[in-house]
Amino acid sequence: KHIINNLVANFNFDNFARASNDPRIELYNLYMHEVKGISSKKTILELKRMLDEHKKIFHKTELYELYIGLTSMCVTLKGKNSNSTEYLNLLFEIYKDALNNGVLSNPSTGSIDLLRFRNVLISALDILNIGWAEKFLKTYVKTLPAEQAGNLEYFFTGMIEYAKGNSEKALELVSKLDQSKFVFMNDLKFL
Repeated sequence: KHIINNLVANFNFDNFARASNDPRIELYNLYMHEVKGISSKKTILELKRMLDEHKKIFHKTELYELYIGLTSMCVTLKGKNSNSTEYLNLLFEIYKDALNNGVLSNPSTGSIDLLRFRNVLISALDILNIGWAEKFLKTYVKTLPAEQAGNLEYFFTGMIEYAKGNSEKALELVSKLDQSKFVFMNDLKFL
């Protein structure tokens, strides 16, 4: 245990990653910076670039997890910075990259996790990309759990209508929800 702790404490991972020709080592070194709390917009942009450029060297499950980590970094930085619009745009771009690279869906289930679905849709609405949110909902609502799909479609369509300024239509849609089976009660109350 002492030898391992000593090695980790004294090993220069940055130099090792720079000297390596393996993009995996560089990429995971950047992720280690996040674990150490050294994350920055520059790190996120570099990871985003590297994931897109080297997506083929990763197994789909690993790439899925790497994108989850990247979104988490962006959310953390957004919370620390007053200029959150910049990070809202970046978060949306990361979600789009995950979708375009085929790893927005959980590889083990083949569907988009419910919370992730919500976060993707909300990130599009946060930056007022309403058309994209509508298309996303229409395309992927069928991937939601069958027992929740109807409620969630009413809710998410209501959110979209609210973002468009159609408050009456939003209220009409959310009034159709079966609240006894609804999973996003806080979001509903907020809306």
